Amino acid sequence: MRMRSAGLPLLFILGLLAVLLAAIAGAAVPRVIYVSCDPRTLARDLGILTRAGFRCVTLHPIDLFPQTFHMETVGLLERAPA
Repeated sequence: MRMRSAGLPLLFILGLLAVLLAAIAGAAVPRVIYVSCDPRTLARDLGILTRAGFRCVTLHPIDLFPQTFHMETVGLLERAPA
């Protein structure tokens, strides 16, 4: 899903396959908002995206299901300056 914020395109990611992450890495998207419900895929995908030139600006855990082990994470990634 693409949206615009302050004139810049944003891309929202909800846990993707490696081939889709590679396509995102090759696209001219300056920022990515990543939403994850699984710490394993979050770590995997952040590794792929940081190696592709993005940097993790911030991560925010969100407890949507109190008193359970489930934790959502929302992160902002930006393209690192060249």
